[in-house]
Amino acid sequence: MPTPSEPADHAEPRYPIRVAARRAGLTTATVRAWERRYRAVAPARTETDRRLYSEADIERLRLLRALAAAGRSLTDLSRVPTTRLRALVEGLAEPRAARTPRTARAAAARGREPAVLGALLRACDAAVRDMDAPKLQTLLGRALVGLPPRPFFERVVVPLLRRVGRLWERGEITVAHEHAAAVAVRQVLGWMLETFRAANESRGAAWSDTAPALVAATPQGERHELGALMVAVLAAAAGWRVSYLGADLPAADIAAAARKASARVVALSVVVPGAGDAIEPELRALRAALDDEVALLVGGAEAPGHAGLLAALGAARVERLRGVGPWLAEHAARPSARSA
Repeated sequence: MPTPSEPADHAEPRYPIRVAARRAGLTTATVRAWERRYRAVAPARTETDRRLYSEADIERLRLLRALAAAGRSLTDLSRVPTTRLRALVEGLAEPRAARTPRTARAAAARGREPAVLGALLRACDAAVRDMDAPKLQTLLGRALVGLPPRPFFERVVVPLLRRVGRLWERGEITVAHEHAAAVAVRQVLGWMLETFRAANESRGAAWSDTAPALVAATPQGERHELGALMVAVLAAAAGWRVSYLGADLPAADIAAAARKASARVVALSVVVPGAGDAIEPELRALRAALDDEVALLVGGAEAPGHAGLLAALGAARVERLRGVGPWLAEHAARPSARSA
């Protein structure tokens, strides 16, 4: 049962074994072996006997991996509650930490996090300069193992993209470097989206018949798609049926896709400075083409510049990724024409 500090769906089975293993930093063979030998976790099963893991299961596997690496016996740890495993892992940091108050240990961990992320981002900078896309993807994958989607975006992806932009502005990299980095990031985000889609679809009709649908894209004239793709990932992680269309689409095509998907929400990203003359007619056309009950969500660096039009169109504007989850949760709870 989740503690008061954990999300309500912390214990909900939703991830297939390959996703759980990747996020826990283990192989699927290891996860199966730990279940068989030590009963490390007890995943739920689908009607077709496929394993489904919860966030709580993944956390427990991560903790056991850390303790096993420190020489602790999994036989002894297999029946230890997760709360106790957390405390044991905290105690691995340094000998003096065991004599430090819990709040001080937590503060120390938070204090180390910027240094760890700073080192990661510097390594990413080097991979960008070297135009080493496989290395950049590997670094991002390592960060993703330890972070849920939104913190991964806020602490790693968004800062990385800003750093790449500054490198280009200073003439330290070329447009080719910038594009190669964007392609590498897009591949990681695309993998995340497909992973969450697969996890959702493995839940069967109980999910597909009731999940709200979202279509994500960028309007015609906007070729920067990573913001829209991040929103698509967050929606899929929250259990939405997501149709991701990509960049630079005419309003009529986005509206047609929304109708076909019975979408409750259309999410757009706008980041190109000074593109109002091209973007705003597309926003008007899209709102006119969508059914009245379909909500329009617009974010991105240039969204504030369209605030007046968005308000007139009844569109929601989200300036930060941390606002996406609560907004989606609110709209997921609303009845739709599909469920009426």
